[in-house]
Amino acid sequence: MTGLVAANLRGKSSVLELVTWCLRGEPKKLRNTVRRWLRQVDLDTVIADRVVGFRLSLVDGQLTSAVVLAAPTLEVLADVRKADPGRDVVALLRASSAESYADQVRSLMMT
Repeated sequence: MTGLVAANLRGKSSVLELVTWCLRGEPKKLRNTVRRWLRQVDLDTVIADRVVGFRLSLVDGQLTSAVVLAAPTLEVLADVRKADPGRDVVALLRASSAESYADQVRSLMMT
């Protein structure tokens, strides 16, 4: 278990919003001031015994591309450059807009 503890206005809610964005396809209340300074959001996790990596790229606070990857281990996912594409790491989805990403992530999570 991980706990986020800090004074107000230190980013705890923003971290949770970024996790929500990756897992649900869109953040609920991510502040525009936070979105503007983001360029990349990466989240590696295990969902239903499957190692999954979320990679979101942003420009001016807008999602420009996203990929969700599956890998055999978190270590392989962490250093995807050394992995064998197609064997070690597989793209579960690719999106080039916020709408496409949200739709695909919702579908992925339902399966």
